[in-house]
Amino acid sequence: MSPVVSIRLSSLCSLLAATACFPPASLEEDDEAVFPSDSDTDTDDGPDDEEDDDAEPEPDTDADTDADTDADTDADTDTDASQAFELVALEPTHGTDAGGQEVTLSGAFPEGALAYFDGSAAPVISNSGSNMVVTTPAGIGEGPVDVEVEHDGQRLRLDGAFTVWADGTGLAGAVGAVYWTEIVGSYWSGSTDPFGRASVYFVDPIDFHWSDLFTPTMDSCRPGAYSWGGEFEMIDPGLTNIELRGTSGAFQLGWDASEEGFLLEDLDENLWDENAGYDLVAPSSGSLPRLGVNDLLRTGEAPVLYEPDISGSTPPYIEEDPVFEWAPTGADWIEIRLALWDSGRTGYQENMYCVVNDDGYYRVDTGQLSEWPDGRQVDVYFASVVEPSAVLPWNGADSRVVGGAGIFGAGFAED
Repeated sequence: MSPVVSIRLSSLCSLLAATACFPPASLEEDDEAVFPSDSDTDTDDGPDDEEDDDAEPEPDTDADTDADTDADTDADTDTDASQAFELVALEPTHGTDAGGQEVTLSGAFPEGALAYFDGSAAPVISNSGSNMVVTTPAGIGEGPVDVEVEHDGQRLRLDGAFTVWADGTGLAGAVGAVYWTEIVGSYWSGSTDPFGRASVYFVDPIDFHWSDLFTPTMDSCRPGAYSWGGEFEMIDPGLTNIELRGTSGAFQLGWDASEEGFLLEDLDENLWDENAGYDLVAPSSGSLPRLGVNDLLRTGEAPVLYEPDISGSTPPYIEEDPVFEWAPTGADWIEIRLALWDSGRTGYQENMYCVVNDDGYYRVDTGQLSEWPDGRQVDVYFASVVEPSAVLPWNGADSRVVGGAGIFGAGFAED
């Protein structure tokens, strides 16, 4: 009997330029210069009787101590450049509600200028006049907030210039999975083309690993009826797609409103790289910062499964509580799925999922299934799974988008 092909993987569900004005040189009364005397009766030193226009300084008419006609105390005709006050931009333009992040404001800032984020004071670390480095305050609300600078009673503001994200340190901020599966064994009656699927979800920071969907603890199994008890708060970043780039090229995942995530149902085999990293390409629109993420995803290595031997010419018999033996790949975990067909071979009657350490050996407890009928087709999925160590730059959360390299075969239950 050739096993029926049925392949279904679960899815979750941006300065002031002060002009320096230098007064022209003038001859003061104490300058040591000798002029010849003249013999005429006018008041100048020329030989005629007319008063001439000489270059001697005229007294000024203002009340200050310099020699110009303005009212300030310097020797120019402009406003004192040290009082220039301007807020132009800031960098970076995002941070978390935990605060403590250094942000550089650019513009023109007199000594003693203050800064505020969403109305909360931001301590000033340094002020060069053109750049002021501040520390963001903790506890400000999420979303775009105003940034202000204040000096001598004057306030300047950039509306919504800084975006605050919930601090995600040590938590998951992106989840999902990219799986590539090879169909093994020469006993299939249908197509044996490999296949792949990808999903990425951006979520409010949460303590979660992809394996939690299948079983609550490592080295354990749960029947398909098991349900993770947590809940995601999905983030819609306002993008129609995202792009992941690997060694062999890039592929796009489209936004699926019903899933509130980015999905790709048919991954091109030519774009799948084993034991490799995929970078999130910086988005050009939407609410995420225009930043890429290196190794948002890392893929595993296709495993070699010794027992049960599903890669041969005939499907093996798989005893109840079967032993799995394989060559360790260095993955974060091994994912095993056993799918028992119903008696009419119309679909799966029951499923079991296991998440185990990649140590080369594990015995599956099939007693959690309602039955293990002799001769019934059992489909086997076995994958090495890698979780990346990337940190999202906008909120400090981890990327926990896993990469799974798996094989798919079948056998028959043996009572």
